[in-house]
Amino acid sequence: PGDSAHQPSEPSAVSQRERRRAIMANQFTPEPEPQLREPDRIVMTARCSSAQERYWEIDARDPGTPALNIAVKWRIRGHLDASLAQEAFQAILERHESLRTAIRLEDGRPVQAIAGQVPFKLPEIDLSGLPEADRTREPDRIAQSEACTRFDLAEAPLVRATLLRKSRAEAVILVVAHHIGSDGWSMGLIAKDFV
Repeated sequence: PGDSAHQPSEPSAVSQRERRRAIMANQFTPEPEPQLREPDRIVMTARCSSAQERYWEIDARDPGTPALNIAVKWRIRGHLDASLAQEAFQAILERHESLRTAIRLEDGRPVQAIAGQVPFKLPEIDLSGLPEADRTREPDRIAQSEACTRFDLAEAPLVRATLLRKSRAEAVILVVAHHIGSDGWSMGLIAKDFV
């Protein structure tokens, strides 16, 4: 009794901070991913609408501007299988040609270039090892970063998603689309198709 050598010690604030840094470094250092993209086979082109032409002009003045990005967060309760979620997004792309559309120049004018198939990758970030306070804040920080990440209008898809795993029974899916191919209504359709 009284011998502290046999009692487990509480982790110090320094070791907790180092653990948090290590977790953050492992979770947020992007590893080079294999290129999924094959040259898109364009199956059809179509004129851009006047709104799409305006959005293209905004992008031409400030290439890749995130000002026209639409971002949503879906909170998922219960276990979500990441591979099934990726398959669901791939099926959504196959169903909706606007999500397989890029904007390219043809004879000096922007046109919609619709690909027959576009591979979709759903990255997963595991936040479950973070302290509770960080698990609560980190999805908002990542969502802000994703919402500000630029799209290249010449490359489809003009939508991306990220799965944030907060725990085995809770996740967040961040979905960001460019307004040239999506709007609030179509983001609702994507959500409906996903479930």
